[in-house]
Amino acid sequence: DNVADSQGVLQTHFFSKILGEERELNIHLPKDYDSTETYAVMYVLDGGSHDTNITNTFDILATAGYSPKTIIVGIPNMNAKNREQNLTPPFMRRDNDDENSELGEGDKFLRFMESELFPFIERTYSASQVRLFSGNSRGGLLVMYSLLYKSDMFHARFCYSTPFWRQDNILVSKLAEFVTSKDTLNTFIYM
Repeated sequence: DNVADSQGVLQTHFFSKILGEERELNIHLPKDYDSTETYAVMYVLDGGSHDTNITNTFDILATAGYSPKTIIVGIPNMNAKNREQNLTPPFMRRDNDDENSELGEGDKFLRFMESELFPFIERTYSASQVRLFSGNSRGGLLVMYSLLYKSDMFHARFCYSTPFWRQDNILVSKLAEFVTSKDTLNTFIYM
């Protein structure tokens, strides 16, 4: 059920069996979208807040010839609890200030992306399997955790204002250990 809003953003919904909930998506197709071509896809956490700015940036870069045209998929949060649960890595507390806080379910959210979201986007739009991932603040935690979860899941990762310091830099420590154990990684990371 694609419905375009006043800015031409396609808003669609589909049910996730993994998350057990209906998910909303904001789809931004490139200018002059051509279904006979394929496009890289940028998956943007906190959709509704960040996907429009990223879309505008990609439009400018593509027009100037610095970037290929890209489909932007904004993934809105359903509520604050949902954001804490989905965007926090499974070894980190959802509430940084509560020692007894439940752990995040970022691994479950990444399984949803890999098993349900990617196939949905790739069969519905002219999407290639070149995938980019963007997250701000807590979303940046999930973007970086995705490197540990499955390093080849995304071709590029973008983290903005990410609280890497949380819980005594636990994510930084895990990433340092992971990176030093690898000879090469086929991904680009921007922080």
